[in-house]
Amino acid sequence: MAESQEKLRVAIDSQVLTSIQNCHELTNLTFLQNWRPNQTPEPFEKGDLGHTILENYYRIKQLSDETGIRFDSLQVIRDSIQLARVKSIEMDLPDSEVARLLKIYEGYFEHYLNDSFKILAVEKAFTKPLYEDDSVAIYYEGIIDLLYESKITALTVMDHKTKGKQYSHVERDNQFIGYAWAFDTNWVIVNGIGLQKEPKTQADRYKRQVLSISDALKRQWKDSAVRSIKQFLSDVKDEKFHMNIAHCKAWGGCLFRETCNAEEPDVKREILMRMFYQGQQWSPYTRG
Repeated sequence: MAESQEKLRVAIDSQVLTSIQNCHELTNLTFLQNWRPNQTPEPFEKGDLGHTILENYYRIKQLSDETGIRFDSLQVIRDSIQLARVKSIEMDLPDSEVARLLKIYEGYFEHYLNDSFKILAVEKAFTKPLYEDDSVAIYYEGIIDLLYESKITALTVMDHKTKGKQYSHVERDNQFIGYAWAFDTNWVIVNGIGLQKEPKTQADRYKRQVLSISDALKRQWKDSAVRSIKQFLSDVKDEKFHMNIAHCKAWGGCLFRETCNAEEPDVKREILMRMFYQGQQWSPYTRG
């Protein structure tokens, strides 16, 4: 968030927006005070490996689409996987698990060997005005994994998702609707890559779910987002953040629930210092 004398200017991405809609105190601790868990959750590291591989591969493929120069696909795949192997050295993942994950990505390229869509952008950042009045300007920003054109879905955003097991997504999701709104498309593909150890079939490991995002849904999303952000900004101004008790149990329990149970400021601070550290300001462009 940045403030000028004339107008408050605010930048929000899907993670901040979802946090705002879940709980204002959660948003305060995570995105204003920048408290982060002491240990990076394992699923994040696994997802990071996958993004490294796919980003490098699709960047080379985009270059091929733009220049007409043909590359050795097998060599590009090997190079992409080697980048992830080097990156894994700094992670806490066991070597055996890294080897298993890299094998899964080798299978991904085998499964989608006949992809024929035209790549327009890889890891593309965006910032787009969401709302403005005399007192505040709100911008929506983020970074998409892939933007492409195909004969079936025309302009399409693809989002890579690594999963412990495959499951379906719904179109009413801030991330997916926000992407569709930002790029003026009605199509988002969730590129699901299952990390389960023994899938029943290859198709259970690699699934692409097509989400159709209507213009009406995008309008609903925009109105809801602006209203939620304005309510949160009111809390920021008052320096008193609303707690949504119903969210405390979500996804196995909010990481800050022990902090919120404490009433004394010194006790809250002690819990935060023990369980978290204060990191850099969140940015969707660096995903951290």
